[in-house]
Amino acid sequence: MRKLIIICILGIFPMQTFAGNELWNDMGAVTKINADTTLSLKLGQKLTSFKTLYFYDFKPYAKYTISDLFDAIGGYRLERVKTTKWGTQNRLEGGVGIKWTLADFSFNDANQFEVIFPPSGSSATNYKNKLAVGYGFKIADQSIKLSLWDELYFGLNKSEFNRNRLTFSAATPIIQGLDLTLGYLYEKRKAGASWIGTNVLLTDLTYSL
Repeated sequence: MRKLIIICILGIFPMQTFAGNELWNDMGAVTKINADTTLSLKLGQKLTSFKTLYFYDFKPYAKYTISDLFDAIGGYRLERVKTTKWGTQNRLEGGVGIKWTLADFSFNDANQFEVIFPPSGSSATNYKNKLAVGYGFKIADQSIKLSLWDELYFGLNKSEFNRNRLTFSAATPIIQGLDLTLGYLYEKRKAGASWIGTNVLLTDLTYSL
């Protein structure tokens, strides 16, 4: 099974026309510092046409389990963004996640606010709602988790919806402690009076400490 996963990974990179407009990569580590608190640190990058880097970021994040139903979530992002030239952008995020299970499915409804401090101009504040459903199973001895989620952004500065992301992903351990996630994301963002769609191939490598 692991050989099949590696072959699939190697086969992704020539598939530029199938994968769409962009490739987003994340890698990092996650650890529990006590029974209720989880910390993660990730590095990410975004490329257009699989080759042109226009974005990378550094993301420390924390989750605190309030109860079986609620999590407190929050973090900070240091982002480097290229338009005509590279600039630094800072982003603060925080909110509450509601989680529950139904039959063999897990659900999570994350409600967050984010404040974006761009390289120039005024800051912007968004409310984000991310509703996710997950389903785990095994093929032979290989654990796989499928996830489907929709994330909707509402800009508080202009009181309008400005972005929506629909994502499907599959995650599996490739060695002990190291999980690989592959996914597809379709994003629509508002630009003036129009909405622009983007197809994204997602990859994520996370090591559990």
